[in-house]
Amino acid sequence: MIHKFLSLVLIISLLTACQAKKSNNDEILNKVKTYLVHDFLKDEIQFMTSTDKQFQMTLVDLNDDGKDEIFIQFVSPYFCGTGGCTFLLLDSQLKHINTFSVTRAPIYVETIKNNWANLYTVNRGELKILEFKNGKYPNNPSVAKNATSTEPSKNWLQIFNDDLDKQTIYTF
Repeated sequence: MIHKFLSLVLIISLLTACQAKKSNNDEILNKVKTYLVHDFLKDEIQFMTSTDKQFQMTLVDLNDDGKDEIFIQFVSPYFCGTGGCTFLLLDSQLKHINTFSVTRAPIYVETIKNNWANLYTVNRGELKILEFKNGKYPNNPSVAKNATSTEPSKNWLQIFNDDLDKQTIYTF
């Protein structure tokens, strides 16, 4: 009887934790949408169509402080061209860290170095390393140095995907 009771308590706890995390992500998503409309894109929003206002978002702790940074990939023609798309990196308080131009998914996250994780992406067929220096990552992968390896490590975390159909797309 106690075993069944403990199992039930465990199941309820897990369900509650999952709902709290989803709620927290929904809260972050709504804050991000507000930030995009009223801050980051406030001068451009009036010129954008509804199909221009699409993005993907992932949360990842890049500096090992226990707080997730917010990584945004814009996925509409307004933000994307032949060289890639615009990505945006915010801290947990929606403070701007970086805007990345002409960048393509996927982005890979290496272990923490210099208090921040190294990021990797492919640019013109070359694996590029984006190192955090002087409070920023390089804005454009084409000017970043080539990585010492030619392929991403299997140990790196992959964020975003080059197949948009496999990810949730949000609108603002």
